[in-house]
Amino acid sequence: MIDSITLSTIYSSDQLDYNSLMESKETNMKFEVYQIQLPEWMYNEINRLGHAKAAESFSTYKAHLDTTMGKWNPIHRAMYTKVATVQANSLEDVFRIGNIGPYEDGDESIEQHTPMHSISVGDLVRDEDGVWFFCERMGWTIVFVETKIKDFAA
Repeated sequence: MIDSITLSTIYSSDQLDYNSLMESKETNMKFEVYQIQLPEWMYNEINRLGHAKAAESFSTYKAHLDTTMGKWNPIHRAMYTKVATVQANSLEDVFRIGNIGPYEDGDESIEQHTPMHSISVGDLVRDEDGVWFFCERMGWTIVFVETKIKDFAA
């Protein structure tokens, strides 16, 4: 018996409005930050091969290049690693904390799970309700929403 199942629905940027969605949510939520992390050995290969050849050779590097240019593809989702959890009031707050840091010394609004770079274009952020956002050059795009189905029996 399965207690719950998570379904992901992929949305285009014009289907959901971020501001309307955030107005209906409570403030001070936990957000998870996901980034594509390249293994150390790959940097030498990128330098040896050059960007174009490295992108042909390594799908993770290709995904990294695409997403940092603002090109979202749902297949890239599997290449992301959860790097931090941020306690914040909005995505703008998550972005600020992920770039500048907490408001005050001793503020524990960010918990790093693994080394990370500052939040930037191509990163994913998931809110408590399972809404996933892609960091664009300006703003955020909702890329998918998890839906829980409870009491699902096989």
